[in-house]
Amino acid sequence: MQIHHLDCGSVRPVDAPGLPTAPAVDHCLLIEAGGDGLVLVETGLGLGDVRDRGATLGGDWVAMAQPRLAEAETAVRQVARLGFDPADVRHVVVTHLDVDHCGGLPDFPDARVHVLAAELDAALAEAPSFRYRPAHWAHGPKWETYDAPDGDDWFGFASTPLTGVAADVRLVPLGGHTAGHAGVAVHDGTRWLLHGGDAYYYHRELAADPEPHPVLDIVQTRSELHHDLRLGTQARLREPVRRHGDAVTVFSAHDPWEPARLQGQESWRARTSAVSPVRYPAVPVRASRRSSAGCRSSRCSRAPVAVTTRYTCISSDSPDESQKPRAPQSSRTAWTPGWPASRAVTRRSSSPAVANSRSPVIVTRAVVSSGVLHVHVRAFFMPAAPLRRPVPPGSCAQLGAGRSPAGSPVAPPRAARGRARGRRPGRRAR
Repeated sequence: MQIHHLDCGSVRPVDAPGLPTAPAVDHCLLIEAGGDGLVLVETGLGLGDVRDRGATLGGDWVAMAQPRLAEAETAVRQVARLGFDPADVRHVVVTHLDVDHCGGLPDFPDARVHVLAAELDAALAEAPSFRYRPAHWAHGPKWETYDAPDGDDWFGFASTPLTGVAADVRLVPLGGHTAGHAGVAVHDGTRWLLHGGDAYYYHRELAADPEPHPVLDIVQTRSELHHDLRLGTQARLREPVRRHGDAVTVFSAHDPWEPARLQGQESWRARTSAVSPVRYPAVPVRASRRSSAGCRSSRCSRAPVAVTTRYTCISSDSPDESQKPRAPQSSRTAWTPGWPASRAVTRRSSSPAVANSRSPVIVTRAVVSSGVLHVHVRAFFMPAAPLRRPVPPGSCAQLGAGRSPAGSPVAPPRAARGRARGRRPGRRAR
């Protein structure tokens, strides 16, 4: 079995410490499955999105994602460039039905489309919306739906094989992002690949010491359906990475640095192997009660401290002058020594770094000097967040209950933890 890694819809560029600036991707797989023809995992953006983006994608999503929209990047064109007939794509497997994951469905009208039933139900009920666009299934796809399975047969996760596909391709429910979000596991004959979809956005989130990306973390938080379940899914994904790294490779849909690693580019490996998380000078402080801005571990001595923060915005892509950052500015910010300064800048919505609190920022330079945190930031415009729907009963978002692969209980929902500590559900300690 041969597997091709494709980028079927790159969007706005992102930065990360020690890595080159690169556009976020729509990571798809094309599987040569022998007698089953071709199996396409995800479709990315399609020809219709490129030719009429307003009608198929929606103006708000285009303003947020800033997609490149090139026909050469669509799955149907890449399949043809590889020497295949697009009609040979007999099966399409989608992790979920967000616009950037199923936009190419109309380009493969005869393929059977495999998806969890809870995801299809949510998409048909909610569309049209920021997330779901009915133009992507107006041609009447041949849906092949699956109920969320039970058990832990795949590295501690439940899974279900695809109907009508002899190759070992499985849907693995990974709840939290949408009502029926799932990963796609593929065995290539020697090892497993798990396309994690939007279960995480940045490869360092699955490290032993997780490090969220200051921009991608905001995007995934604002697009999640169930916060605690999404974090629980990420915690569970670290187990196969840590314990079975020789047998399974996990990757996500949008991380721009993972495709090069999966293609075996040694230059990428050389750059990332020497990269360690950004750390800033520690300030000696006495351990005290932690706030939401700092470390929550009772054994951690890195208590948050108040520092004067001076912001200087070096660039902005906001289309509205009224939403451009005000710079330079100063404020008092809770900052935990040893943490990336971006956590102090982006954590609170009232951050003075930008005039529009919905615009995330990424820190390009941060220096602590004489009690002053000097921060250079670049601001990104994002439209208002779409309304979140309640978790439908019986959806795969219910799968977070139970025990982790390591046997430890899954953390209770955040609201329950808040009640146990005497706080109102949904509110964080200040």
